[in-house]
Amino acid sequence: MLKNGNKQKESQLGMKLCQARTLLHRKLIFSLIEKSDQNLCFKCSRPMTENNYSIEHRDEWLYADDPVKAYFNMDNIAFSHRKCNKGNRGRGSKSKTTKFKGIYINNARNRKNIWQAYVYCKGKRHFAGSYATDVEAAIAYDKLAVQLHGDKYLTNAKMKLLP
Repeated sequence: MLKNGNKQKESQLGMKLCQARTLLHRKLIFSLIEKSDQNLCFKCSRPMTENNYSIEHRDEWLYADDPVKAYFNMDNIAFSHRKCNKGNRGRGSKSKTTKFKGIYINNARNRKNIWQAYVYCKGKRHFAGSYATDVEAAIAYDKLAVQLHGDKYLTNAKMKLLP
């Protein structure tokens, strides 16, 4: 009887039941992301849609002192576009990363470990400068982000990432 019930549900939904549940979960999560004003990509600061968001960790958890704590820590969770998060999947190495939004490392031959800050606004990337530390870059990012987006914009300081 249960199989017939599932077949009827699948017939009504026009898809397999497991697909429908996955779609419902994605819609529910994205609805909560929007309601909590977190629908700007953690990496590029551009708006996400229900179809292109992903859930990621701000800091790499795999090599943390306590991987279980780092993995399940809700303060370590961020949302980004799938394509922005693509580089993080399966990296498996201790690359130099930062927990801050909008901050990237430039390891060019003549610029060793220079932290750069970029803010995206209306489809354009705005350069906030190069800095010796990721904290300095995050502060610069926040200032430019507020200038471009206003006081309600989700900055590193509002996410309590700055010391």
